[in-house]
Amino acid sequence: MNKILITQGTTPFAQRVSKLLVPTYNILYGSSEAFPDLLIKNGYRKIPRGGSSTFAHEVLKLCLDENCLFVLPLGKEELAGLHQSRILFGEYGISVLIPKNLEDAMIIEKPELGLP
Repeated sequence: MNKILITQGTTPFAQRVSKLLVPTYNILYGSSEAFPDLLIKNGYRKIPRGGSSTFAHEVLKLCLDENCLFVLPLGKEELAGLHQSRILFGEYGISVLIPKNLEDAMIIEKPELGLP
């Protein structure tokens, strides 16, 4: 089964999205927020904040270390860095699941419970 990295992994939205993906993917959660070490056993990994200059590099390294074939960024601040680096990710066989044109994308920062 393919593995997907979902960023903002400690948020309720990430948990709702992962429930939809569990039948198809093994889920790995990335988060820049503090979380208990106990969650590392449950598929959580520490990543830098989306605005960090090392964000895309660290996410790529994590994907390579954990054999993730897909990255689903859920944070608005993560989009620009991953958008610029998606060709590099592609060279390693990793798909960044974001629109090709961010200017035309509709972004909902805190989706309501009725959304996935």
